[in-house]
Amino acid sequence: MDIRFTASVDDWNTELFKTEDDFIAYLDRLWGPHGGYHPSSGKRIQRYTLRDPEPERYPSLMISAGTYERYDGKDEIQNIFLYDVVMHDEEDAEDDVQEAA
Repeated sequence: MDIRFTASVDDWNTELFKTEDDFIAYLDRLWGPHGGYHPSSGKRIQRYTLRDPEPERYPSLMISAGTYERYDGKDEIQNIFLYDVVMHDEEDAEDDVQEAA
């Protein structure tokens, strides 16, 4: 069964990972400077963790439904990965909707 839906990827919590390198770069953004040390010290802490830790394959689209505040200080991003996503630009999406009607 195929499921088809239309969505905007302009939101901050939607990420497209074309390769594993894209995903690794995203993971690096989940870390930040350690609050107890000077920023130039280079010490960092993990601020966020992913509920679904890693995509099974690439390309993949990650959608986040928000964060869950955990007791250990690492907020958990409530995420899912979608695979085999076909991306259309805005004009193509409008044409597809008209054809389906």
